[in-house]
Amino acid sequence: MPYINLYGEVGRRAIYLIWDRFGDKALKGSDVVYRDKKSGHRRSFFDYLLYFFFVARWLILNIRVDDRVLIFGPQLVFFLWPILFLKKIKFSIDYRDYHFLTKFTPGLVYKLANFVAISSPGYASLIPGGSKILLSHNFIFEKIKYRHEKIDKSINISCIGAVRDYEANSRLIKNLGGNESYLIVFYGSGVAVDGLKRLSVDLGVSNVLFFGFYEKKEEWTFYRKSGLINLLRLPDSLNNKIALPNRLYNSPFYRVPILCYQGTLLANYVEKYGIGLVLTVGEDFDRAIKNYFSNFNSSLFEKNAELFLADVRKEQDVFFSVANSFFE
Repeated sequence: MPYINLYGEVGRRAIYLIWDRFGDKALKGSDVVYRDKKSGHRRSFFDYLLYFFFVARWLILNIRVDDRVLIFGPQLVFFLWPILFLKKIKFSIDYRDYHFLTKFTPGLVYKLANFVAISSPGYASLIPGGSKILLSHNFIFEKIKYRHEKIDKSINISCIGAVRDYEANSRLIKNLGGNESYLIVFYGSGVAVDGLKRLSVDLGVSNVLFFGFYEKKEEWTFYRKSGLINLLRLPDSLNNKIALPNRLYNSPFYRVPILCYQGTLLANYVEKYGIGLVLTVGEDFDRAIKNYFSNFNSSLFEKNAELFLADVRKEQDVFFSVANSFFE
């Protein structure tokens, strides 16, 4: 449950019912842990059903009348809603990625939740009318570790985090692979990594690097080395169109411009606040990037980044106020 820390003190004193999908979680004594014989994010309907039985049994045996339950993800809401009604549980929902099971969950479940926290305004249209919706950005404000002061002669275009969008990233490699003005770097793992590695080998390019899994504490050092943050995703799916990824916040926080495609809610934010470069699909990467930096005003970018983060903080304060009152 990577987003429990967004709930502050509430998250630190809660009992976690954890599906440890990789078997690598650092656990505390009060955690209730479920493990199967698989490793990885992907699971089948049957796997979710087994996890549901595990959670349902625990809730039936342990829930008290004054307890509060926070459910992460529409998949678990789909499986757990009968138990919520049976035990008359006071609950809220944390919704950060679209799943088709939303369509098959009774709308009354969302309406009866004390609140539904969504990570993007785009998800509001997926939640039944009458639900108490809260915007909760995927970001925790911390003390900034450095100020981004310059763009290197060789522009590092960095993907920092999960590498998921093969088609979007393959276009980047095909356009700028072999161009000595750029270094294309992937920090992290993901479903697209193997394919992108093969593409780089097939093209014989040496300016594309892969560093694999990293510790969270290392992340700021990657932003420090970057000239542009790769947030390229094609508007070819509902989630791609409306999701707001973590890098949308990290990039202005660490004062590094974003590179993304037009046609997504992410691009709307980047354009509205002036915190990066938005490309049209098919646009020449080299020409667009060089034009962007030829007109780059670091003072204006700094102000834009601060304005964006100030608006995020205001919306987070509203979320904290409602969430904390629910768990008191």
